[in-house]
Amino acid sequence: MAVYYNNILCVSSREMCAGIVTYANLNKLITRKKVDVVKRGGGEDNPSLIRFDNLPERLKGAYVEKYGNPKDTEKYASFTAFIEDDFEAERYFAEYTFEDGSHLTDDVQRKYCANARVLNAVVKCQNWKRPFIKALGGSHGVNGYICEAVNAIRNDVRYAHTLPENERRLASKAAEYRRSGYASLVSGRHGNRNAGKVLTKEQESTLRTLMGNYRNLDNEQILAGYNDLAKTFGWKSISASTVGRLREKWNLYLYGQNAGETAFNNDKQMLVKRTAPSASMMYWVSDGWDVELLYQKTSIDKQGHSVTTYHNRLTVVVVLDPVVKYPIGYAIGDHETAGLIREAYRNALLHTRELFGKMYRPAQIQTDNYGRGALKGFYQAASAKYYTPAKVKNAKSKVVEPYFEQINHDYCQLMMRNWAGYGIKSEKQPNPDYLDKIKHDFPDEEGCRKQIDYIMQCERNAKVGEYRKMWDALPESERYELSEADYLYYLGESTARTIRLQPMGICPTIGGVQYYYDCFDLAFRKYNYLDWSVKYDPSDMGRILVSGDNGKVRFVCERKYEQPMALLDRRDGDAEELTRVRHYNKALKEMVLDRNEEDYRVTRSIMEEVGRDEMQLTKMLLTDSCGQHKDRRNQARLTGEARKALEAAQAAEAVEVEAEERSMAENYLNSRVNFDEFIN
Repeated sequence: MAVYYNNILCVSSREMCAGIVTYANLNKLITRKKVDVVKRGGGEDNPSLIRFDNLPERLKGAYVEKYGNPKDTEKYASFTAFIEDDFEAERYFAEYTFEDGSHLTDDVQRKYCANARVLNAVVKCQNWKRPFIKALGGSHGVNGYICEAVNAIRNDVRYAHTLPENERRLASKAAEYRRSGYASLVSGRHGNRNAGKVLTKEQESTLRTLMGNYRNLDNEQILAGYNDLAKTFGWKSISASTVGRLREKWNLYLYGQNAGETAFNNDKQMLVKRTAPSASMMYWVSDGWDVELLYQKTSIDKQGHSVTTYHNRLTVVVVLDPVVKYPIGYAIGDHETAGLIREAYRNALLHTRELFGKMYRPAQIQTDNYGRGALKGFYQAASAKYYTPAKVKNAKSKVVEPYFEQINHDYCQLMMRNWAGYGIKSEKQPNPDYLDKIKHDFPDEEGCRKQIDYIMQCERNAKVGEYRKMWDALPESERYELSEADYLYYLGESTARTIRLQPMGICPTIGGVQYYYDCFDLAFRKYNYLDWSVKYDPSDMGRILVSGDNGKVRFVCERKYEQPMALLDRRDGDAEELTRVRHYNKALKEMVLDRNEEDYRVTRSIMEEVGRDEMQLTKMLLTDSCGQHKDRRNQARLTGEARKALEAAQAAEAVEVEAEERSMAENYLNSRVNFDEFIN
């Protein structure tokens, strides 16, 4: 930008270094005093000023060629004095919108703003002809002067514009500018109508219909179909490049027709930005992953031949707490099933007991819609407050899949020789030829399971400290404890048939294996008449839950402790377990005796009440414990001392009978217990 500084015509160092001379060469010329610095700069907005007249001729010529002769520009200083910034023009062009919603590009906005500033000066000069005539020494060629000035500053970086060079066309442009303002500067070529060959609504709709066909026609096929219709209706034909350009422009309208509603929902609709939970156990999410680890499996084909395959992969269902991306639960299987999902959630709930000392449920669970009908009740039982399934075919809601990608990258690819690569569409895959050479080293299914277990344990070990810390941030009111009975009743697996209490306890057959369970709750044996449904956790067969009477009665039973027959086979804990059983049996016997004694006392009281009524004994044949009826009837008729004497004798007799009956009951139960111990 050429300026006068202390009456010296100067150019800026920034202009000189913008394609005329390098910064290093300019510094060398200044050091050698080949270039005079009139004013030293400081910062981006304050460049150094260099004397123009003393520049080497080659640099001076290059400057004039690029920016114009600064001396000629200054000749029209009376015109350039009217050129000022126009912030209103900048706002207008920045907000200008075409019919299709598009805006002017930044370059076009700058060009239009420069033209507006110069035209503002042209209009002012035309309005002030008299001062210009005087300044020009009485000349009347004001329009010619304006045209010369406009052309002289055309390449000046301060005023660069694209207005017409011809005097008459410039005057016409200025007149149009007076009438229409900034809108007169916008060219029709920047709109969405005049520039193309597809002009009418009917033409656009026809072309979009061809592009949106479910068969996904290519550009050449669309071109042929449209041009055939164009001949019929008299439209202009189009080229394949026009089809490609418009296909890209109309992508929003065509995407759903070409890729389907699910793809449109996932790729085009607005995505909700979500934050991770603020504490542990607030939110769980789960998904299945076909682990990118190969294993070998040998099987027998239909011809009886042994065939080994090496492309096999396992599936792991992971329950993830996004608070620190902690794998709270997981289960490994051949493929994703409802049973595998239940196993993963049971693993998660049991793991909370390992972490926090008690079993807890999360406040919320979110899943995809796999097996939603069969698993809905299970999910609702596993969550304390909310079960929120994701919208059908909504891939955006999944936060587990990026976690699987991270696991695949950090563990499978780096640590495992049997890594299978990334997804089918990914270009980043292992060398297939090398995999074929080492396939015999692939682990079997059990080895592959151990690899997955190792990965999950590494993830847990790395994050468990932070996860426990985030548990402390969860308020006590939001911690939902889960009892073992509720865990088994709502989340356990069920046996196909009900079962009754046997002398050996509850003896269900699960997976072809018979198990023996019993309960140390004294109330359990009161319900020996019920048919029990059995709930169990396949990963821990140490305890089961039995429920009867439509779930109204529930007991947790533990697996029976097996005592050795031979004393020499006894080990630590045997004596304690045997003592535990004996104490239970003793307490059970006491409970039965207490109830029998209470029943006898109540019944005797009732009989005595009835005995006072002679009419009752007269009308009803009610014998006493000795089978006598008349004695009791006659007793009711006695009075005075005789009756009192008879009652005292009968009371003494009753005490003796009660003691004898209780002794007989104890002897029977003791003999029964000894017999049971003997046969067991």
